[in-house]
Amino acid sequence: MKQIALIIGMLALFPITPAAAQVGSDWGSGGFEAYGTQEQDKSGEASGVVMEQDFETVDLNGDNMVTERELQQTYGAQVTQERSFAKMDRDSDGALSRYEYQREQGPGVGR
Repeated sequence: MKQIALIIGMLALFPITPAAAQVGSDWGSGGFEAYGTQEQDKSGEASGVVMEQDFETVDLNGDNMVTERELQQTYGAQVTQERSFAKMDRDSDGALSRYEYQREQGPGVGR
């Protein structure tokens, strides 16, 4: 009877094992070729452009807000192709406050 309970218990775990083994990408298929080459923003989206400039450097007109245009002038158009400006602009006022900008920089970058 104990053997049957052990077998049933092992079979119950069987469906979980293949799913757990495939979290991320398959090691053998080259799925990690970009590992360590891209940052991830707070939403989990991969983004290749690291926003390392201080807020004051990106705020070209000194109004304490960073617009999408200022962001693109500093980092190039790629920054908003990889990250949605609307998602970065959490309060939807059309510009990034210092807080919103620093959230997108990640921990310890450009502070």
